[in-house]
Amino acid sequence: MVTSYLISLKWDITRMLGVIRDDAAMDDGKFGAIVNGLTNGVMFRIKKTAERYNNLFNARTNAEFAIRTYDVQYTDATLGPSGQYGLRFRRSFNGFDKNGVVVRLDGMKGEELQVIVQDDLRSLAYFSIVIQGHVVED
Repeated sequence: MVTSYLISLKWDITRMLGVIRDDAAMDDGKFGAIVNGLTNGVMFRIKKTAERYNNLFNARTNAEFAIRTYDVQYTDATLGPSGQYGLRFRRSFNGFDKNGVVVRLDGMKGEELQVIVQDDLRSLAYFSIVIQGHVVED
């Protein structure tokens, strides 16, 4: 019951946060610590209808996170948990110095924010994306 209620709401997505952790050092040519990056990447997109999508960006390397998001930061192994290296990023949608507006999703129309992993990421120690926003009150 709660799930169907949440799906039928309108949502304003304000930002997306991501973290990658691994046992090896990271740089702009890698995805996390995966040497030479990914073949296909991780796609971030908005599903508007079954046939229509708005692609936000695709990341095959850490550098592509740097040019498509904000506050990209590498963490040295001395700062990470259990001696792991890290990469953190933030993508804000609202604000005049960002996209300008939030990403509005209408659950009644089946709209979704999708993160599609198109390669095998099991060699990474950790990969997580968090979406933040709020319910629209009409």
